[in-house]
Amino acid sequence: MILRPQFLTAFALCCVAVGLSACSQSPGGHAAGSDIVTASPSQAAAPVVVAARMVCRLIADNPDSAVAQVRGADGAASVVAGGRSYWLFGDTIRNGPGGRQDVVPAAVATSTDVEGKDCVRLDFKKSAGVAQPLFPPAEETTAWPDGTLVLDDGSIVFYMVKVRRDSPFAWHVSSVGLGRVAAGSTDGARTAETIWDANSGFGDRLAGARSPVRDGADVIVYLRTERGANYVARAPIDRLADVGAYTYWDGTRWQPRPQAAQPIWAAPEGAEGLPADNGVSVTFDDASGKWLAMYNGQLATVAVRTAEHPWGPWSEPVTWLDCRPLVEDVYPYCYSAEVHKELSSHDPSTLYVTFSSQKPYDVTLVELHLGVAIHEWKDAGGALRFAAASPGAGFTDQGVSFYASGRQVDGLAPVSVSGDGTYTIRPPTVPGAPAFYVYASADGGAIHTQPVYRWRRDSQEALSVRDRPGWDRGGIAFYVVCPRLTADNAACG
Repeated sequence: MILRPQFLTAFALCCVAVGLSACSQSPGGHAAGSDIVTASPSQAAAPVVVAARMVCRLIADNPDSAVAQVRGADGAASVVAGGRSYWLFGDTIRNGPGGRQDVVPAAVATSTDVEGKDCVRLDFKKSAGVAQPLFPPAEETTAWPDGTLVLDDGSIVFYMVKVRRDSPFAWHVSSVGLGRVAAGSTDGARTAETIWDANSGFGDRLAGARSPVRDGADVIVYLRTERGANYVARAPIDRLADVGAYTYWDGTRWQPRPQAAQPIWAAPEGAEGLPADNGVSVTFDDASGKWLAMYNGQLATVAVRTAEHPWGPWSEPVTWLDCRPLVEDVYPYCYSAEVHKELSSHDPSTLYVTFSSQKPYDVTLVELHLGVAIHEWKDAGGALRFAAASPGAGFTDQGVSFYASGRQVDGLAPVSVSGDGTYTIRPPTVPGAPAFYVYASADGGAIHTQPVYRWRRDSQEALSVRDRPGWDRGGIAFYVVCPRLTADNAACG
């Protein structure tokens, strides 16, 4: 588990101890922030997802899970080393002797499967046919691998989050250390028990260290505190186990003391003191040439921000996915979102992302399709066209009107434009290249949609999700994705 430890880790281990069905009641409902995020589609700086498909559950739908006696897990960061991928899980439930359920603090599986569209075939580390931990347990109550990085020699390092129990229902992260897996092995070794702990100077207890990325000879890692602040730390790659080697970003420069660190963005906590997220997963997006930070907004959605540098400054968020339609109604609905680049390399417009949930206690793999910005174009005579690129000479760009798909995706309908500039959904069998692809009706699943209205003035027709002063609003032409949700994840911002 990589959540707010005093509450959510106890909640997860309660499920293990008394049976998953006993924890089916959501402890707090879905969290809600205090402010509404208001932004037009033209302000979206991050890539926009226009369609999503649930592929599978990594545990329930993997044959080797049954072989290894694994019933549930969370986490699931993946890295590629030596021609195969390593999937590192957090607390993993397995069948034990006499019908009891055991918890493996940190399981690991390997795979050579890089095709995400039909799930991922995993092979768990086992002994006598039963799943085994990545690294040996010690005096802590539980521990799991958090941020993971492949080194030049093919070995893997991971930040190790260690949790202690204060009472049956009070847990906290006691420290964050470092571990290492030798090249070609699945046996982790504990190399540093403590890099940070409650006395490290952040003003709050750390809850994790996620998503280490290379920056030349340095490694940048993203630290999260229990109250929901995300910080950036940096250290030379050969001194990751040395706390004295780390510096911390204060928004302007790197500072030697954690007390100087500033959050990478303001993130209000959720309702009833629950966390707004559980840390970020940062990757470099080859298509845009920017860094992408993905996180679980209010532990209910998958949201992203972008930046020119891995330390920021970060753009405003764009919502990619609402997790709630894909899981049962138990908070947290999703956490530990991860992009798996080894599965997403075949097509830059398709990404494969995982997130963890409480019920089912499993990791869900989803296929996401990135869209294109549909601009409004106007010629000298006032004629309007709507397309991703200029429709021809003489047209000027009036800005982004909405987001749609530039190719056929299951669930989306093609849109044609007539000679008079009218855009209509057409049957898929009609020949010719569509202008773009949209939703024919409001989507009630993981993608939130909003209506695009027909606006009329004189003989002109315009398409927009926003009001157009001086124009009359007609009927709904079609539906498109909502790139921003209100802070309670309930409506389009």
